[in-house]
Amino acid sequence: THAARRGYTAMYFLRKFIDFCFASLDVRKLDAEIALAGTKSSKAAEKLLRRFGFKKEGLIKQALIKDGKPRDTLLFGLTRDRAEGLKHVKKEK
Repeated sequence: THAARRGYTAMYFLRKFIDFCFASLDVRKLDAEIALAGTKSSKAAEKLLRRFGFKKEGLIKQALIKDGKPRDTLLFGLTRDRAEGLKHVKKEK
């Protein structure tokens, strides 16, 4: 289905991006921030990040305003060591 292809495409490009950052840019750590914590889309984003080895590192309370209400932001991180350790386990088809 179209949604399944879209999900596969997101996973493919995220894997390529992670590999590029660690191999070509020589970074030690990647950080990701998910706005609007607790929403359906933020839960999907969190699941995707965790699938690639990102670990939750924090929560910023009331980091932004959405529809007049304060909303939290989640912070995730992935170190080079962790990413390299997961490569053989998390290979995409």
